[in-house]
Amino acid sequence: MVVHPAPGHATGTLVNAFLHHCGLPPVPVEADTAPDESSEQQLSESDDEASMLPVVPSASLRPGIVHRLDKGTTGLLVIAKDEYSLVHLSDQFRARSVQRTYQSITLGCPSPAAGQVSTNIGRDSADRKKMAAFPVGSSRGRNALSGYRVVQALGDGSSALVEWQLQTGRTHQIRVHAKKIGHSLFGDDAYGGAGGSAVSTVGRGKSLRQAAVWKALKDLNRPALHAQTLGFTHPISGDRLQFTSELPSDFQHTLLQLSNLQ
Repeated sequence: MVVHPAPGHATGTLVNAFLHHCGLPPVPVEADTAPDESSEQQLSESDDEASMLPVVPSASLRPGIVHRLDKGTTGLLVIAKDEYSLVHLSDQFRARSVQRTYQSITLGCPSPAAGQVSTNIGRDSADRKKMAAFPVGSSRGRNALSGYRVVQALGDGSSALVEWQLQTGRTHQIRVHAKKIGHSLFGDDAYGGAGGSAVSTVGRGKSLRQAAVWKALKDLNRPALHAQTLGFTHPISGDRLQFTSELPSDFQHTLLQLSNLQ
């Protein structure tokens, strides 16, 4: 589901559903300002999730939206129902006190089986639609830190179920860091995890395996990334809340397909 109304997606978005739920009128779509989550071309000039959101956002542009998920990523996203909650939750994202874990499928199996990836992340100078990793301390981008662990090697280790925990919230962070360690996300065409790269890595030169990988890519048709857990402090009660989202059916189907490769 597209998050924000935009040209070509004036209805049927998460914001539309949220406004209907709250009994509020639909928002106007302005061609020159409305973001378009339906396209990889529309990315914020900021590389930090929290800084994409003003302290008091424009009610006509981001009503209640605290953060976002990349196009194709499934899972949990928190929405504020009033301005106080929006500011409080946005502050938690800025302070990095929100707990977020993601499940992914990678090309190949990372080694070591657990570790941290620390880089700067900024705009890819060769393609402004994408992000890229740069050395920590460089003048390019901002620091990004991700922890990962291999949950399960799939099949003969040609792919793996990998859990990620974000310490920062840069745009495309997991996807960029997965590519950085040489294990792009399965189905992620923008960062080398789809097409011939996936077929070569997972198919291992066997025609039947390669055909099965092509089918798995077609069936999934998105990066294999799922926002599984989300933890934050309730803005009103102060209680610590923790939510979990089960893996969606297409993700589970891909896991089965890759596990059964011969």
